[in-house]
Amino acid sequence: MKSKLFTVAKREYLENIRSKAFLISLVLTPVIMIGFSLLPTFFASKSETNTIVIGTVDETGWLSDKLSQRLNEKYTLPDKQPSYLLRIFREEGIQTHRKIADSLVLNEEIEGVFIFPKSIENDTLIEYRTTRTGNIRLVNRFESAIQEILREERMRRANVSDEEIKKFSQSLEINPTKITEEGEEKKVDFRTQFFSSYIFVMLMFMLILTTGQMLVRSVVEEKSNRIVEVLLSSCSASDLMRGKILGLSGLGITQVSLWAIIGITAVPQFAVMMLSANGIWLMPIYFVLGYLMYSAIFVGVGSLVTTEQEAQQITSYISLLMVFPIVLALNAFENPNSPLFQILSFIPLMTPTMMALRISVQVPSTIEILATITLLLVSTFVLMWLAGKVFRIGILSTGKRPNMKELILWAREG
Repeated sequence: MKSKLFTVAKREYLENIRSKAFLISLVLTPVIMIGFSLLPTFFASKSETNTIVIGTVDETGWLSDKLSQRLNEKYTLPDKQPSYLLRIFREEGIQTHRKIADSLVLNEEIEGVFIFPKSIENDTLIEYRTTRTGNIRLVNRFESAIQEILREERMRRANVSDEEIKKFSQSLEINPTKITEEGEEKKVDFRTQFFSSYIFVMLMFMLILTTGQMLVRSVVEEKSNRIVEVLLSSCSASDLMRGKILGLSGLGITQVSLWAIIGITAVPQFAVMMLSANGIWLMPIYFVLGYLMYSAIFVGVGSLVTTEQEAQQITSYISLLMVFPIVLALNAFENPNSPLFQILSFIPLMTPTMMALRISVQVPSTIEILATITLLLVSTFVLMWLAGKVFRIGILSTGKRPNMKELILWAREG
């Protein structure tokens, strides 16, 4: 029988590229990725629009005034109004004023109240009472300002001049510089390193998730509609499986290419950021091998299940393996060559994403790169071989899902 590999690939490509689901994902996926990446930073950096009233129950008699002045110097609204306004309770009787302040907090007349006891210079803990404990930015700003004031007050009492206090209070900026084995120096931008690998991982995750589900759905639909029997009468099971993978791989490449064009056109710095990342030439290798490996898993799974519900359930578990490295991204950045991440890099299903995260920070040794690429090549070949054997029999099976014993038998007989 003449090979129909490219005929199947063409059919899968054209059928899916014309679908509404593909067109929607083409636009929606970048929007979701950009939203996940930029919205948290946008909201975190967004300035307040209204002055926040904070109470202080102050037994020191002096801290609140200096705190108010320091906050007004450092934090203002776009209209130059102060970001924070202090409502100060100065008199003796900290318990009485605490009750009054608590009632104001509960009535939402003030955001919260700080308690400053007389022994504040010797205490390491200040109480902040509020109904909204999630405003971490406010707490951090007040904590920093209070620490600065107390430090300066201690130095004044130790007869340190104001000029010396300014010198001691100057902030320090650290400029990370990466050195290479050749002795070259290179300025390091954390955002460039992080987002280059993060974008790679997210692209792989979204591409494998979308095309993987298409693979499974295509196989399940053809099984349930008995179309597969007609297809197998004109081509071999091997050509059908490889054609599906090839066709949807082309679809995935089309998606990534269009996303890249959109990204470079909308944000030219995107291309500069990606090209300046460490080991950028290695990432496509891990991307392609990882994609083919997961495609083999998805097509094998698709030949085993008979309903959409079963397919979604199994593919969701497979997708979790792609999410796991994303959870560890920050830890991998801090210590990319730790034994834990080296071990995870040699687990085939995690190799592409773990290596992408590590490469952007510090390119591993040549031996480790060659070993992981070889591991991916062997894993992909083995999984493709097993998927082909299971696919030949599973594509025609209906009813009960096979157990592990039956799968082993299929692999031997296929």
